[in-house]
Amino acid sequence: MQVFAHWSLPAVVLISGFGALVMCALLLRDWYPSSSATNSDAEPSGDAGLTRLGHAFAATCFALIAVIGVIGLVQQGRAVRQAQAEQDGVATKIAEVREEVLGLDKRVASVESRVEGGAESADRLAHRLDDRVAGLETRMTNTQTALRQMSGDVARVQANVKQIERVVAAEAPRSTAARGLAEPPHAAAAATFVRRPASLSSAPSASPSTEPPRQSEARVTPETTSPGVPPAPVIALPLPPTSREERPGPPSPPRPEPDLKTKIREDWETTKRDARNAGNEIKDAFRRFRDWISP
Repeated sequence: MQVFAHWSLPAVVLISGFGALVMCALLLRDWYPSSSATNSDAEPSGDAGLTRLGHAFAATCFALIAVIGVIGLVQQGRAVRQAQAEQDGVATKIAEVREEVLGLDKRVASVESRVEGGAESADRLAHRLDDRVAGLETRMTNTQTALRQMSGDVARVQANVKQIERVVAAEAPRSTAARGLAEPPHAAAAATFVRRPASLSSAPSASPSTEPPRQSEARVTPETTSPGVPPAPVIALPLPPTSREERPGPPSPPRPEPDLKTKIREDWETTKRDARNAGNEIKDAFRRFRDWISP
């Protein structure tokens, strides 16, 4: 139908042109008759048939023009109706597309709002992480400073302990010698000597043996003492040694209490143990911190 509608106008023009030419030719023939024409009572010749044929052709042309015109008008109305129907369908589709576009706009707006909210939450989280990292860096700096101070304190304590050990080692012989010189003679006389067994006396002594002063055989009795003075204690004199090996050794000094060196050494061991435990605790804290910050 589109092909017919496209070629209908040129066909109408051509057919109407042919019909007009035929009519013009017939009119010219009627206006200018030939010399061989007879009177009106004579029988029609071949010219009359030609005239009728021309009129019939012209009438056919105009009839075709009328038919083509009617068909064109009908097709035009149908095309208009189809165009309107298509336009209505297109308008409906356009409305649907608009609704879909509006829905997409709403979805895009909601997605944008969600993205903005996520970006804001991410920014807040980033700020929190920055603050926590800054705090952790500060704590690490403080911990490192404390460790340096602790190591310096430990080094100073070690130096002080070594110095004290040297002083104590230098003062120990002096105190022993001073204690031996300050001992009174009556204490040495009143000391009780114990005979060593033969099995132990055979071992050579590290220090030279000194014989105790020999006391007289006389015993002090209460009658010889003056009144008002308490009697002197009875001194048990040792038996004379039968041989050189059985001679008693020098009196052993009383076992002193733990001296300053021993106390300092025990305190130093305690300090080292505490420092070692503190180092282990700091290492554990750093390990837990590394595990906490690692993803």
